[in-house]
Amino acid sequence: MHGFNEGGGDCQALWRQNCTSLVRFLVRNLYFESICDKELLQLEEEMKLIQKYLLREHVLMLLYCLGAMAMILVIYDLFDHLSAILSQKPTLIALLMYYVFLLAPSLEILSPAALLLATLYTIWQFSRRNELIAMRAGGVGVYRLMVPFLAVGLAMSLFTTMVKETVAPRASQWMAEFSSKGKGEEGRVYFNLPHYNGDGRRQWMVGKLDLNEMQTLHDVQVTCEREDGSRMLRINSPQASWLDGQWWFSDPEFMHYDTKDNPTQGDQPVATPGCDLVQLSFLDERPSDFVNELISWDFLSTRAILRYFKRHPQLSKRDRAQKLLLLHQRVALPWASLVVTLFAIPAGMKGGRKSPVVGILATIGCFFGYWSLFQIGTFLGMRQLVWPWLGGWMANAVFLVTGVVMVLRVE
Repeated sequence: MHGFNEGGGDCQALWRQNCTSLVRFLVRNLYFESICDKELLQLEEEMKLIQKYLLREHVLMLLYCLGAMAMILVIYDLFDHLSAILSQKPTLIALLMYYVFLLAPSLEILSPAALLLATLYTIWQFSRRNELIAMRAGGVGVYRLMVPFLAVGLAMSLFTTMVKETVAPRASQWMAEFSSKGKGEEGRVYFNLPHYNGDGRRQWMVGKLDLNEMQTLHDVQVTCEREDGSRMLRINSPQASWLDGQWWFSDPEFMHYDTKDNPTQGDQPVATPGCDLVQLSFLDERPSDFVNELISWDFLSTRAILRYFKRHPQLSKRDRAQKLLLLHQRVALPWASLVVTLFAIPAGMKGGRKSPVVGILATIGCFFGYWSLFQIGTFLGMRQLVWPWLGGWMANAVFLVTGVVMVLRVE
């Protein structure tokens, strides 16, 4: 019995010793884990501070560059068009609106140039002050350093796209109308305007279209065709009005034709009681479809251009390729802001010790290199030597691949 108690005491002592060791182990690990968590949180806070610092410096330099380039553009236009504008005796508000609207269509050119210069200059300044070396020595990788710059480039690309699709077309059209004031209305009125809707197989002939009153067409003739191209119906009207999303023809005449192009009797729509207007809901053309045939594509949104392609499936292969090239260039150009930012980051890291003059010259060279590639893509696409999408995106693709390769080498 006594031996058994001694053995039991040894077991209890061993059990207490193991429990004590376990408790010490858990306390030690929990202590070190809490320390590691605090260090990780502190490191994460430091990373956020570094990225905020990079973002602040970059955005500030970008605003400087955008402002300087906008001033250069305005001064250039003043020397070129000021005398012609002042001859029209515009008000001060109209003059200010002209130069504000001048910047909207030019943003797609100013933005990449300003971002390229701002990114290169910001990174060069960090390198000259050894801040970039200190950040990388502190464990901040290249990819983490790139995040603020790429975020600004992405934001500028999205903003430029939004401006190009909403503000720029109206601004360009307003500027054109403002510049044409005092030259008479002859440039605003069109006669004998044809329009063919290949999707609906309808041929319009508009005797008179006044851009100041686009909702009303004069001396209208609409010919509806069958699938084989023969006439099915012809509508003549002295006036057609676009009201509440529908066409209303004034005192229309309807002539039906059989498959041999012989006149036949057909249903005659009834005019609205109390007036001579007849609603033709099957005509889905819009006044903008006629205007889009006349004005430059700079005044159109991408949605309007896509509608143009849908309405004109009969375009020749050459015309379709050229117009598709212009569409791809229109979509690709705003994204040059993001692409040149990706290119400028590793370029700035490699050339951080160069003088500012060399940096400015390098920026001008890069910008003209991009623009040269853009013109080469235009040349090849217009002559159908490459696909329209390749000609439109060539400059972006070359700078994107080059930027990715340079980033991998820096890393």
